[in-house]
Amino acid sequence: KTGINIWQEIKSIFESFNLSFGDTPIVTDQGSNMVAAFNITEEARIPCMAHRCNTTLETAWNRVDTKNSTFVVFNLTIT
Repeated sequence: KTGINIWQEIKSIFESFNLSFGDTPIVTDQGSNMVAAFNITEEARIPCMAHRCNTTLETAWNRVDTKNSTFVVFNLTIT
């Protein structure tokens, strides 16, 4: 239901600015609600590269051995 509501709001915003979907790219995060909103339509959704990079770095960072002395020194340096 959230996906439907989001899609209806996107359509409403496009109409209020007199925009057409074919001429205007739509960039979103990978949130399940945004993905669902675009799964109910034929319009293209471009994933946000900043969000993808952030997710990649968070995943890599979470896999680091936090007991490693190099990690501890680096972490203390940047925090």
